[in-house]
Amino acid sequence: MLRCPEHMPVKKNLPTDHGDPTKTPFVRFDLGTLYPPNSIYTCAVVALEQLTSKSSSEAFKDLILRGPIGGSYGVLPDSTWFAVLYNFFRYHQQRNTGFSNAEECCKEALRLMIRRPHDAAWPLLRDFIITNANDLSGWNGSFQKSLAERREVFRGEDGNYYYTSGTDELIQIIGAKTAAETRLDYITNQLTFSSGFLHQILSLFSLFAIADDFDHHPDQYHRWIKASLPNPDHLWISANWQFLHFDYSRTYRWRPYSNLCDPQWLAGDILGKLTDTLEVDHWLKHRDQTAADEDWLHDGCKFQMDYVIETTISIGREDSVYIPFEGKVIRWTNGTPERDAIASISVADLQNHAAEDDKLNRLLTLLVWDNHQPIRKAWGSGGGRSPYPKVYSPRKATGLLIDLAFLFPQLNKTRSDIQWLALALYREAQNSSSTFYEYFCYWKIFDRVFPNPPEKRTWLNRVAVPKLGYLDHLKEIIAKYTDIEEYLRNIRLNAIKHVRRGTLSPDNPADLLAITKDAFVMENIAKLVMEEELKL
Repeated sequence: MLRCPEHMPVKKNLPTDHGDPTKTPFVRFDLGTLYPPNSIYTCAVVALEQLTSKSSSEAFKDLILRGPIGGSYGVLPDSTWFAVLYNFFRYHQQRNTGFSNAEECCKEALRLMIRRPHDAAWPLLRDFIITNANDLSGWNGSFQKSLAERREVFRGEDGNYYYTSGTDELIQIIGAKTAAETRLDYITNQLTFSSGFLHQILSLFSLFAIADDFDHHPDQYHRWIKASLPNPDHLWISANWQFLHFDYSRTYRWRPYSNLCDPQWLAGDILGKLTDTLEVDHWLKHRDQTAADEDWLHDGCKFQMDYVIETTISIGREDSVYIPFEGKVIRWTNGTPERDAIASISVADLQNHAAEDDKLNRLLTLLVWDNHQPIRKAWGSGGGRSPYPKVYSPRKATGLLIDLAFLFPQLNKTRSDIQWLALALYREAQNSSSTFYEYFCYWKIFDRVFPNPPEKRTWLNRVAVPKLGYLDHLKEIIAKYTDIEEYLRNIRLNAIKHVRRGTLSPDNPADLLAITKDAFVMENIAKLVMEEELKL
């Protein structure tokens, strides 16, 4: 029976060298569960005093103490912040951007961070980062800067980008921007990506902000939600909020009340300052999207079909976008970490919408080709027009919890080459976003065990039909075709393999439905072959 978190048993008598979870918002997991003291400000002051006469490597060598903890050996909890600060210096020293003044800039940034309260320190640190962004980000030593300045790309009145060749010929260029725009893109990446040089400065400051905010508002922090620090021996600086009640991943978002505790918010504040002077034609950016939105609402159709789309692609930055395509408007609802994307298309008749499905399939085909990412239409449902989709599909990634005790017996088994081949083909089929290729992989498993049609035919009639006869589509095949092997091989497999043998089109809804049904039957046949014949 499940019990509420407040009724869950709590370990008592925590070893004193592991720290006190009630007095810190931080946690470490590299040597068990450790709770570093909330002393980053004190440690930073000590470190800056040492750095006045020593290099960072010399200063922190004496400050970082190691010892035995929980049967292991590593950085002691009281030395956690010295290790974090040393990683900050090392990260910026090892980036190889040609910036020789990295250590002094790190010292200056640290001097600004230790001011309290943290909301008074942030404007000073923000201005310091903006003033020195070219050096701190690595832009001055980057090949992107050299390339942008050498090309001298400019933007024409038509909105396209051009550069002048060595023969004074004006050439339109795609994929490059002006030097100023390239610089802004580069700095934006360094601010927003967790591994960016600028983002690492923001990550360190967020630790100071968390510590200061915790000191002033400890009642706003939860006992078992902690900011998890990386292994002190790693160069990475980050703090991920962990809900310690769960022993496996849950998707949620929590942060302290202060925005300054969130590196992404800090990055946005800097980007706002950097772009405050830019002039943008917002109407031009959104005009086409507004027109498509209106077309979706007033196209005269009474019904809509909503399809679950399995893909990692997102279109636009809004929850939903409207895409005009071949005289129709298709609504695309972007997926989230918890659910799949959804494509909606209006239809006049819920019983006959093959033409609309054909258009949607062609749009998906173009998206795959342009972006080289898999897009799979899983299933769908229809109904009256509505401002929201009628289908929902939770993402399956990381959704299956495997008990390690049950995994070990599988890992220790000895398998033959043919068994490994069948398993590899089965993995290919399961991972494929193409139902056609999926069918082909299942067939190859079948063909590897029974290479001749007579052998296949005999096994299908003797083993497969009695054990899989409950499958609805297999019943349909048996009722229509006297030779199951002939149907699976000649009518289906050859239609996939050979252009002139009644090729099935992935964009044709009827063909796609037919091969989906057959692939399900072929999957069950392949699994039965692997279990019965290969003893897997």
